[in-house]
Amino acid sequence: SFSLNCAYFGIPCVGNNRADTQNILFPKLSFDVYNIEGALNATKRLKEDKEFYNECSNKSKLMYRKHYDIKEWKNKINLK
Repeated sequence: SFSLNCAYFGIPCVGNNRADTQNILFPKLSFDVYNIEGALNATKRLKEDKEFYNECSNKSKLMYRKHYDIKEWKNKINLK
């Protein structure tokens, strides 16, 4: 998915909170589909607040490794 690709590279991604990958990888950037104002505010904050951008970027890479790294998938399907 798009959010998986973004998280792998640490690119913050604003998206739908009902998508599991989006919600796991970008919790501070996940919004209800009708919450346009929240998504717009987060987008502006990413642009203006370098610390927030870095926080979202680093968190996404961490969560990617924790939930979607190949080692995790092998563990989940018992291919240790």
